[in-house]
Amino acid sequence: MDDLPNSHQQIPSAVHPNHDLYNEKLLNPAEVTTAGLNSFVVQTCQQCYSNLDKQHPDLPLPLSLANNLWIGLIPSELSSLTFPEQLIIAQVYSPIFVFKLFPKKGYLSDSVKLQRAMQGTVMTYELDQAGVAAMLKGNLMLR
Repeated sequence: MDDLPNSHQQIPSAVHPNHDLYNEKLLNPAEVTTAGLNSFVVQTCQQCYSNLDKQHPDLPLPLSLANNLWIGLIPSELSSLTFPEQLIIAQVYSPIFVFKLFPKKGYLSDSVKLQRAMQGTVMTYELDQAGVAAMLKGNLMLR
């Protein structure tokens, strides 16, 4: 940890009780190994290391946890939700969703299994449901 350039940028401006602090620095616990009393080894990718090295000493990294991007651990009850369940409880969601679908390897020859063996792209858009209903009743012409 002592070899990280500008490591002081990882000190959060406001400390939360659930922060994982290592020598006062907010780091991802999955990337930190204890090497002794108050001694830690931090694993970082080359891109993050070079960003730390190039970054202005007084500015936090744009994508660092210490730059108010820490949201805490996701409870297991929420991490196991399906996509529709996430949409139901979401406070804000995008009206456009993109999924990618194509047949998985080994399922191309049997079209009966394609419903369960697809991966690829599906896009959904928010629809004017009232307008669609009016069009189906004959009260609205297509644009």
